[in-house]
Amino acid sequence: MTQLPAFGQLPAAQGIARQKKVLRAAGLVLAAGLLLTGLLGWNVWRNARTALEQQFALAANERVDRVRERLVLQRSELESIQRFFENSNEVSRQEFEHFVSPLLGDALGYAWLPRVEHNARAAFEEQVQASGLLDYLIHDLDSQSHPVPAQVRERYFPVLYGASEYLQELPLGLDLSSTLPGRELTQRVLTGRQLTASMPVILPGAPAEDAAGVLLAAPFYRGSVMTSPGEESLGGLQGMLVAAISYRLLIEQGMDVDSLAQLAISLRDSAEQGADLPMYRSVVRAAQNSGLVMERHLDFAGRDYLVRIEPSRDFLQRNEGHPQLWVLLGGLLTSLLLAGYVLALLGQRQRALQLVEERTAELRANQLELQENQARLHFAMDSAGHGVWDWNIDLGKVFYSHAWKAMLGFRDAEVGASPDECTRRVHPDDQAARCEALQRHLRGETSLYQSEHRLRCKSGRWLWVLDRGQVVERRSDGSARRMIGTQTDISSRKAVELELGEVNSRLHGLLDAATQVAIVSTDLRGFVRSFNVGAERLFGYSAREVLGRPVPESIFVKEEIRRRAHELSTVLGREIRGFEVVGALVGEGHEEHEWTCIRRDGQKLKINLIITGVRDSSGVMTGYLGIATDITRRKEAELELRRLSVTDALTGVHNRRYFKEQLELSMARCSRSGEPLSLVMFDVDHFKSINDRFGHEAGDVVLVTLCQRVALRLRKTDVFCRLGGEELVVLCPGSSLEQAMQLAEALWQALRSQPMEGVGVVTASFGVAGWRIGETADDLMCKVDRAVYRAKRQGRDRLERADD
Repeated sequence: MTQLPAFGQLPAAQGIARQKKVLRAAGLVLAAGLLLTGLLGWNVWRNARTALEQQFALAANERVDRVRERLVLQRSELESIQRFFENSNEVSRQEFEHFVSPLLGDALGYAWLPRVEHNARAAFEEQVQASGLLDYLIHDLDSQSHPVPAQVRERYFPVLYGASEYLQELPLGLDLSSTLPGRELTQRVLTGRQLTASMPVILPGAPAEDAAGVLLAAPFYRGSVMTSPGEESLGGLQGMLVAAISYRLLIEQGMDVDSLAQLAISLRDSAEQGADLPMYRSVVRAAQNSGLVMERHLDFAGRDYLVRIEPSRDFLQRNEGHPQLWVLLGGLLTSLLLAGYVLALLGQRQRALQLVEERTAELRANQLELQENQARLHFAMDSAGHGVWDWNIDLGKVFYSHAWKAMLGFRDAEVGASPDECTRRVHPDDQAARCEALQRHLRGETSLYQSEHRLRCKSGRWLWVLDRGQVVERRSDGSARRMIGTQTDISSRKAVELELGEVNSRLHGLLDAATQVAIVSTDLRGFVRSFNVGAERLFGYSAREVLGRPVPESIFVKEEIRRRAHELSTVLGREIRGFEVVGALVGEGHEEHEWTCIRRDGQKLKINLIITGVRDSSGVMTGYLGIATDITRRKEAELELRRLSVTDALTGVHNRRYFKEQLELSMARCSRSGEPLSLVMFDVDHFKSINDRFGHEAGDVVLVTLCQRVALRLRKTDVFCRLGGEELVVLCPGSSLEQAMQLAEALWQALRSQPMEGVGVVTASFGVAGWRIGETADDLMCKVDRAVYRAKRQGRDRLERADD
């Protein structure tokens, strides 16, 4: 190899100029990096602020909706007591306490305030004192909150009795009109004749933290009211039902300490003077300068409440991060590193230019050796059966090797040296692609020319060849001067590829034709290999979105996956996790299982999934094939059939079958917990006479109306069923025999006190029985049935208790 002389050093002026250019380029890179970092940090801060505002709006809306729900609950509970009074001839203290006891957790207390006219005040006080309240007097409260005899008024609304879990002592005898809020509330109730809320009050006897609240009053009338709205109505007014509600309990009850610490809440009555002073303010204080606040108006029983919500410091600490600081720090470091890299890269360019000149001289020295190796390569290629061609572009001549000519069936003398010898033999359909690939390589866009096309042989048949080549010499302007390549016969391989392509096309056509069935294939890790049209329609994902990617995690319900993994781990004795949950039981056959599927749009479907294994030629499993069908409508039909099978078609209550199931379950549950269990059974008296006199349609109306009236007086835990004909039963889990007797007496009085339209008074014979541990369901049914029979035998329209 020729020894080249070493290059001298660059002139000092040229080196300094190049160093300045390098420093200037590095400075520009650093400035651009810092600018981009600043923009990115600002954008991240803005996105974080938007996320914080959205999180606050979500939490605040949830808290306002909870307050609204609590207000509606308080109103509905007082209305239920109002309906209880309307459906009863007279409500005793015990009946009132029994009815409102399940409602006491949501309010400070409930009270009954009868209407007492001035001329009947003395008689009313004597009557109450005679009933057992010896020191009962209608009174007011003085400035020290001590009871004093009530002032002379036209009428009074004193507290007669009530119930509370929070008040140490009920203010019995306290007149509602003794205070300004009470007088204002009384006036609004008499004028509006509907459930009404008072102005903010301090509730006497309540704990200090719960003293601030509101009174909710509902009038109780007997008979119709003939006055117009907006006028006082006293005709038929028996009194008022009042609920004492604490603002703190209304807003905070049922919430954990962590939730209360997130938001600062204040509640104001918009109609009150000095409404800027809140009726309620949470212990947690709002964070300063957060810029986040939400105000909502809530309409409740004639009052307009303004709820103001602000985030606390704890809320901001949990939800407000500072990602922009990390972005700025990372961007600064990246900019510095990139500037340093550019500085080092450009500094090496000078040394690289020297190395290029040295390597150029070495390449020229090796050129002669390369030419000798080319001759040896031509001989080796001919011997291996590859056709070699050597194209001299300047001369417009091509050398075709003996093997190239023999591959097409020609002798050496039958093929010239023109480039057209190859070009004119290319199949017309392949001409454009071959020419494009060749021109791209000649322009220097690709490092290697490669084309698969057909050549016409001497016999006229078409031969598939793999044509490869490379420019080995270029001019000073970069244009090609000489190019060498090979052509290889690939007819056998191409025939196999075409056949496989045709088979694959037919298979994909068959899969896509099955539009009503989802067919999905995956590898053992869960990466999707195929996804037919039926799968796109069932799951809502397009094939382009899932091919080559794992099966979306959101397509299955996570709870079902965890439960299925636990079941399989127990059965197989090893931990099952990940995608293995789907095909763990495939083995040599298949696995069929029902899953809940979640479409991309969030809709839930019930599918039946059959999984089979996909194996290679040696029998090794390489993946899974799943076939899924939509069974949502079938499952919905099964649930509807189940509902119909346990519901009585006429009355809408549960039937005998459902009663037997619930009786067995309740007996088993009460046997474990030790709770009591009772039955109330009743049979409509003279029901056959009703059908005979008024017709079967009237009899059906009687049964429907009776069931509706009974259902209004039952608890949510009671089970009301029709055993058949006019025989009905109430299952009372958690109720003792005495409590069941009270319920039966209330139902008996309700039936006989309200006549039915077109039929008159309809009565029933009641029987009550309590369950004892050790008794079977048949034993309990026989006991209550005997009690009903005894009530009928002793004259009907009565209540009998089963003998223990």
